[in-house]
Amino acid sequence: MKYIQRFSQHIRVVASTWSRVLVLIWKTNPWYVTWLLVFTFLGGLVPSLQIQITSQIIQNAAEAMQGGHAPQLVNLAILLE
Repeated sequence: MKYIQRFSQHIRVVASTWSRVLVLIWKTNPWYVTWLLVFTFLGGLVPSLQIQITSQIIQNAAEAMQGGHAPQLVNLAILLE
């Protein structure tokens, strides 16, 4: 139980420190903080989009192979390389 209490206290300290840092930067240049948040959000979306696209490519390749369209799939793979 002490571990959980120490961990939660540590999280509160870290959150408090980051909030003070962001307020200080916001007072210095609000546009910088805005763009930082936007780019951080977009940077978080990129890996999930990559996973979705890769999953769709694999699914389409599996369907093409089951449908007997493997030669077309090979030509497409060579084209994309």
